[in-house]
Amino acid sequence: MKGHGNRNAGLAMDPATFRTIGHRLVDQVAARLEALPDGPITPDGSPSGVRDALELNGSFPEAGMDAAQLLEQTTDRLFAHSLFNGHPRFFGYITSSSAPIGMLGDLLAAAVNPKVGS
Repeated sequence: MKGHGNRNAGLAMDPATFRTIGHRLVDQVAARLEALPDGPITPDGSPSGVRDALELNGSFPEAGMDAAQLLEQTTDRLFAHSLFNGHPRFFGYITSSSAPIGMLGDLLAAAVNPKVGS
């Protein structure tokens, strides 16, 4: 908008980059949903193995990384080490599996940044 200026923030992302990275993430999630019925019901790993894989045992990095690289790395790690309660043969506990419409609804909710306390 004219006259309002642009805020220069470390987490800022221009619309073209957001679109590119967002479309890539939606493609990855769609591919995961497609492959879910043929994959394992749960990964075979220990809590400490998951912490190691997600690099949760070390300190925070001194510098950030490119947003696309961060999202790609995080997506790969979470898909490899998450409990897949959306799997059609998962009966570990009663919870609703993630539904594609719910994922899109969460994206929309995050986009408008609602304050649930109001």
